[in-house]
Amino acid sequence: MSTSTLEIRERAVAACENHATVAQCYGVHLRTIQRWLERFRETGGVEALPKGHPVPTFDEAEMQHLAALVEKKNDATLAELSEKMRKTCSLTTVHNALKRLKYTVKKNTAGKRTRSS
Repeated sequence: MSTSTLEIRERAVAACENHATVAQCYGVHLRTIQRWLERFRETGGVEALPKGHPVPTFDEAEMQHLAALVEKKNDATLAELSEKMRKTCSLTTVHNALKRLKYTVKKNTAGKRTRSS
């Protein structure tokens, strides 16, 4: 579902004679009109709520520290790196951080890890 413009929201709230008629007129669901009216009564406005973003597990300084750890000991496991970073996070999180830093795990012909590049 697309986000409605502020102008459409304001018009719909101003025309709140019959909710079903207004919903049909503006091409939105009846429950959408009801939510807009609730928000208007609570806040006095019909602006869309801000969308949140998750806080990154590793900030810029920690990413640099992680890169330094990999440079120092490039055959460390994800668990070892997580422990040295003193972070409570999944191994996938550490792996994704290493991917953002452009580190990859290389394997030799025997299938063993050789080193990060």
